[in-house]
Amino acid sequence: MDKSKAFTWDEVEIILDFLKNDKGKFNQWYHFTAFRFLTGCRMGEATGLFWGDVKWDKECIVFRRSYNSEIKKFKSTKNNTERIFPMPKNGRLWNLLKELKQREPNDCVFVDKANKPIYQSIIDRTWRKIDVTIKKTQYSYDGFITILVNEGKLKKYLPPYNTRHTFITHCIYDLNIPSDVVNAWCEHSEEVSRKHYRDTTEYVKQFNPEIEFIPDKPKTEIDKLREIIEAQQLQIDTLLKQQQNSSS
Repeated sequence: MDKSKAFTWDEVEIILDFLKNDKGKFNQWYHFTAFRFLTGCRMGEATGLFWGDVKWDKECIVFRRSYNSEIKKFKSTKNNTERIFPMPKNGRLWNLLKELKQREPNDCVFVDKANKPIYQSIIDRTWRKIDVTIKKTQYSYDGFITILVNEGKLKKYLPPYNTRHTFITHCIYDLNIPSDVVNAWCEHSEEVSRKHYRDTTEYVKQFNPEIEFIPDKPKTEIDKLREIIEAQQLQIDTLLKQQQNSSS
């Protein structure tokens, strides 16, 4: 995993804080950008997400399609699979989506001002550079990532796709989540298959993408001996109580 292709999580917080508090043209991209950083999904999977894919009762999101903005069509995901992504109740991702106006099950979660699926080219421009024409005069504005790089708040420019790489890196290196779990969430490995995903579905449910995973430490011989002694002491205490009750 090449960390140079990922923002640090501190940088992610800087980006999201900038978007959330911006009073101008960038604030509208806060929820979409945050969603991609918090799930590691592909661009088309985010723009192709329907409200019916958000399972509040099961606390998860189902990625089952992608939107191609060039041909304006929905299609299956890259590996033709359906992925379940955890969304713990009242967690960061849950609350993020709760802030949005929920529409019909077959409506896109993320839309432009005309309620149409978002174009990838628009996202690319808002990150790096925005060109607009007003009364036949062309104007250029820096995108929000370019602004933050120029202000010294980010080390370097990375394109929109790298939200995915950032999430995967954050989970594996910062949160210590096993790589096979992250792979089941994101399908970032080429060898992933439908069978692999089905086999790990129950296993990955025990992990939370928003908190650090701390594995159970293997028991030492002393730990095992202590457990045996405690169990024996419990048996002795129980027998003593039984004797006291029978003699009284």
